[in-house]
Amino acid sequence: MFETSDECNRFRSGRFSPSEARVFRIANGSDVGRRTLTEEESGRLSRRLKEDLSKNPAKAAEEQTLKADNIKRLIGEVNLVEGKTTDQALIAVASGVHDALLKREAARSAAEKAFSGEPLEGVGGEVWRTL
Repeated sequence: MFETSDECNRFRSGRFSPSEARVFRIANGSDVGRRTLTEEESGRLSRRLKEDLSKNPAKAAEEQTLKADNIKRLIGEVNLVEGKTTDQALIAVASGVHDALLKREAARSAAEKAFSGEPLEGVGGEVWRTL
């Protein structure tokens, strides 16, 4: 359990920190399961136990199966989104958006220059550019 005799002597003399001592007790098997629950944890577990015991076992199993299937489906969707959101994919999207904005501004500027002197009202305006 101890790497050196010095560690053993430190443990026996109490010179270990409480967390170091607990690690040794857990490794030794003397501290396993000794953690106490808080009032909140105890109450929550008690309520959950009563709720679980009051259910029909078949219905409870069905509910758990449904929850597990939903979680599996969600994990699949997250993995799918993760696969499509690589750095390269996001850079390509950002590049496309930037390119579209530049082209839109160039088209707006060209339309203003080309049709600003037209005799017909509305030519080159917002509605005309939209069409």
